Amino acid sequence: MASLEREEDGDPEALRDRLIAAASQHLAAGRPEAALDSLRGLSAATIDETALAASDRLFAAGLRRAASRVATCDPARQPAPGEQVIVYGNYPHCYDNLLVNAQVRRHVSWFWNIPHDACEFDRAWDGIGRIYIINQSSRPDRLDMILNELARARAPFDRIECYAAEEAGPADVTGAPPALRGAIGCLQSHLAVAGRIARSNHQHSLVLEDDFSFTSDLDLHRRDLAAFTQSSYDYAVCLLGTSKYGRLVPRDDLVCYSMQPCTNAEAYLVSPGGARDLLVIWREALAKLIETGEAGRYATDRSWCALQEGGRFLVFRRKMGFQASSYSSIEGGIARYFD
Repeated sequence: MASLEREEDGDPEALRDRLIAAASQHLAAGRPEAALDSLRGLSAATIDETALAASDRLFAAGLRRAASRVATCDPARQPAPGEQVIVYGNYPHCYDNLLVNAQVRRHVSWFWNIPHDACEFDRAWDGIGRIYIINQSSRPDRLDMILNELARARAPFDRIECYAAEEAGPADVTGAPPALRGAIGCLQSHLAVAGRIARSNHQHSLVLEDDFSFTSDLDLHRRDLAAFTQSSYDYAVCLLGTSKYGRLVPRDDLVCYSMQPCTNAEAYLVSPGGARDLLVIWREALAKLIETGEAGRYATDRSWCALQEGGRFLVFRRKMGFQASSYSSIEGGIARYFD
């Protein structure tokens, strides 16, 4: 090992390649400890996607660091004997990313690349059966952002499902301006996710657009989330955040009734019954939106206000978050509304 490091001392990328090749040869020859020793030598080499992917393949091929692999978003979580702990958060490429370590630190976007034996999360999320993220495939920056928000909130990553958003309305909307096509695509995306929720048996599902940001009061928000899911609200939709405009009517210390003509679809809880109601509302709204182009009446966060009449359209009194300032593909500029 020492001779390898001296030979490649001036070229950390070449050292990376040689160490990974050596580890692969050791593993193929039935020498797992020697393979691990080679990978430990990467502390002096370049760590990039090539190093991560190649070393991950070796562990997938049978190389083991510990008996049990635990995923968490808690950076203070230490491995117990026989455990390997992978902390997911906002981390760059570095030696700590490698599975050769007992405590690994990985960027949140790598969660689905590695199998885990257990996934730990804050118990406030116990009542949430599924978390759906609506994200345009052309905006990995937005996906990174919302995943980091969920990591901050210590959410259950094994319950997250990413839905590839419709980037624009159907091609047969001839000459439609980008904003209208964006509104159509947005409604199509939420409609598709509502269909998945309606077919599920989860009492509470959470839908997030990829530009949602929690406020800094995460402890308070987790308590509110737990209180809501542990109660017996008869609801269709409960917004985590909403527009700053329009009337809210307090129901109790936790939630209000929203009477707003325009809310926000950035983050909301929905019940299976609520999802079935939304399917009816949004299918009709989509047809009308394509036919008339009236986004001010038939857009996602306007058409669902039909649910307000039955008192099953709620919003948390303590707003949990808002749309983060970022470039909007629909608006063609920076959206910064704190709303």
